[in-house]
Amino acid sequence: MSFKTILFSIVLAVALVSCKKQSDEQPYTSALNFDFETVKPGSITLTAKPEYAGAIVKIFTHNPDSGGSLLQTLRLDAQGTYKSSINLPSSLKSVFLKSFFIGLPGDIEIPVANNTINYDFFAPAKNTFTRLKNIPAPITHNGIVYKFIGPFNSVGLPTYLENPGDQLSSSFLKAVNDALPENRPVPQFNPHYIQSGVQTDVQITELADVYVTVVHEGAGYRNVLGFYIYDTQNPPTSLSQIDTITIIFPNYSLNGSGGQLLPGMKVKLGRFPAGKSIGWVLIQNGFTNPGGSATILPGNIKFYSNPTFNPEPNQNLKRHMVMLNFPQYNRFAIGFEDLRRDLSSCDNDFNDAVYFISSNPVTAISQANVPLPGAPPADTDGDGIPDIIDEYPNDATKAFNHYQPFKGSYSSIAFEDLWPYLGDYDFNDLVVKFNLKNILNAQNQIVESEYKFIVDHIGASYKNGFGFQLPYAESVVQSVDGIRLTEGIITATSKGLETNQNLATVIVFDNAFKQLFDTITITIKYNTPQSLQSLNQSGLNFFTFVDGNRGREIHLSGKQPTALADLSLLSTGDDITNKQRTLTYRNKDGFPWAILVSHDFNPPTEKTKIWDAYLHFNTWVNTIGTERTDWYENKPGYRNNNLIIYR
Repeated sequence: MSFKTILFSIVLAVALVSCKKQSDEQPYTSALNFDFETVKPGSITLTAKPEYAGAIVKIFTHNPDSGGSLLQTLRLDAQGTYKSSINLPSSLKSVFLKSFFIGLPGDIEIPVANNTINYDFFAPAKNTFTRLKNIPAPITHNGIVYKFIGPFNSVGLPTYLENPGDQLSSSFLKAVNDALPENRPVPQFNPHYIQSGVQTDVQITELADVYVTVVHEGAGYRNVLGFYIYDTQNPPTSLSQIDTITIIFPNYSLNGSGGQLLPGMKVKLGRFPAGKSIGWVLIQNGFTNPGGSATILPGNIKFYSNPTFNPEPNQNLKRHMVMLNFPQYNRFAIGFEDLRRDLSSCDNDFNDAVYFISSNPVTAISQANVPLPGAPPADTDGDGIPDIIDEYPNDATKAFNHYQPFKGSYSSIAFEDLWPYLGDYDFNDLVVKFNLKNILNAQNQIVESEYKFIVDHIGASYKNGFGFQLPYAESVVQSVDGIRLTEGIITATSKGLETNQNLATVIVFDNAFKQLFDTITITIKYNTPQSLQSLNQSGLNFFTFVDGNRGREIHLSGKQPTALADLSLLSTGDDITNKQRTLTYRNKDGFPWAILVSHDFNPPTEKTKIWDAYLHFNTWVNTIGTERTDWYENKPGYRNNNLIIYR
């Protein structure tokens, strides 16, 4: 009987028993046109500008603040771009990007379309937002009048920006990034920024035009930035002495991160005479636009440049703003911390809103008591990656990690071991979990691989082995450590690779029973750095070999047998591998003998077809993988838990 007939009988029987959970009842179509892949090869392209060369970016499954897991860390090239292949779970609909460089937008959710990640940090925002035609009316709250410089659109982008804005050079961006890097607490590393007596307000010493220019935003909130004016010789000592706050940016959020600001956008505050000073205020999450009607919320918590006005009772925690003097650029950089500093969630890096102040003439702002930037973050190994972001700060040959499926999680590969004959299709004869970590240098090249494997389940009596083939010649590999060979049926070279292979082949173990539930760590070192592109395009070629018979290899559908496979077994029994081997390891209905799941896979109970245990497996196959791409997950209605093995 064909698999179609078997499945139809099963579905019919289940349908007649109303008290049982039912799998999808669509009739099976031929699976010959389906690849059965839950991990798809794709591409990632990030585009910034040359000024952002060397910027560090992390890609997560979703926001790490909400439990997202790390996929990879990468570094933009000399043109401020990154392009590579990447293997992603087909169920992943978006990724979350965090940047670690001042001026580069971060905290961005990027859709995954056709397994492609494509993002331009500085692409012009789509002009789909309503623009206010008139200056909004002032708002009065607790005796303070909040007034606006001019109109803005429904996401808070001002219409009164200077044209042209300011060009931010790579040297200036690096200087600010070194002074206020992400995740580097100011009280620990640069306490002189916030010591008593430092100046945080702008003091005007001669008639001047004063400007504010956007540099960076690293907040989760849509904050409001404003200023107030006072006589330098008569500063306010209480909030009751501030009568007006002028809003500069109704929504200090970068494009893609809740707003439409871009670094370099510039606003003129006005012309001020000598003897005036400018104080600053940040309204936490103070922008709102319900139904496209944009305004501010002056009742929200506010942080001022004058620490006296800030809410923390601890005097040592009241400073929320730093002002730094960059005399070589005739600019003063200002950085705000937008969370109460007595909260454990506050990172104290003072870069939630970063902008610079300039004046015409450039000599019009007092430099008195304005601190200079501190020393740049340490780079112990000298690879160009600061220790605070370098995952290997003491090794110049290593910098970042790249994971599959992602950090702290496992994929699974499950086998039916009766190939080339049909089995019971419970995919529990051998289940191996794995996590792949490729270690990259500062140029995004692979220098070492650390792969973890766990024999998670054995549902057969055969003593099966397991291995994988790399898309590299043996000469590329320097050494392999961690293999478990106990049966005397595998010959390995001094490097740890299997002998007589045309590509580098690693046998992880040769008897699954002796490795059950153990974590096996395979470490591969390379003679020269390898590109991620070369590995991701082909991927690893996993296989099992059955009951000590080295030639009886079972691979994922579409993969090629190794040089030691017994090719006479192909196209025998129920296998329909074609002569050209463009179709491999399939039966006549198109079903494979191995399946890779980008998840921790719980196999069906003995003799239970996978589609009876996983209730949306049918839909996934019938729609050629366009629906129910997450069929293997443990969601309500996805599983018949009585037919699944848990441990």
